[in-house]
Amino acid sequence: MNRRLILSAIVLVLAAAGAAAQDALHVFVERLGSAPAAFEYSFASHGGNAPLAGSGRASIAGDCYRIVGDGLDIRCDGSARWTADPAAGEMVIEPVDSHTLDFVSNPVMIFRDLDTCFSSEEVSRGVFVLTPHCSDNGIDKLSISFSSNGAPCAAKLSMSDGSVADFTISGFVFGATEEPYSFSKTDLKAYRNVTDLR
Repeated sequence: MNRRLILSAIVLVLAAAGAAAQDALHVFVERLGSAPAAFEYSFASHGGNAPLAGSGRASIAGDCYRIVGDGLDIRCDGSARWTADPAAGEMVIEPVDSHTLDFVSNPVMIFRDLDTCFSSEEVSRGVFVLTPHCSDNGIDKLSISFSSNGAPCAAKLSMSDGSVADFTISGFVFGATEEPYSFSKTDLKAYRNVTDLR
């Protein structure tokens, strides 16, 4: 798995956390619709061509998200996604298709279709396994563990290519954040190479 896939999976883990229980699902999704959320993460992947490890911080508000970690700053305003590598001076801007079920490139879409896209099973107290109804998104299954206060604390994302990413989630909070979910034209001037695919 590449770095962007891993970082995008961070928001996927947060989004899928709402499927932990059917009763909690609608409350969680409704709460995210009215309040932003933020959390810190660390991960390690194995089983793929290039094992990765890293950490960072993610925030989400509605259709928007920002993930900062391991040298990348990924921002999505719901219609476009900016992937910035400040050290290399590179930026890639891509459109986000809100009608295609591509959870890896736009993991926030799970919020809108969580009920119909995953089935969930509690395998032990506070541990749930989510299985996607379709396999063309590359996800085999996602297991999520919750702490006693109901916040996600760990997850394991298994991909159909055999690669696995283990996540630790901490500091999960709902509340106001002053996050920029896009880059302005002024911001873009700091990057030597900007590839705009919109």
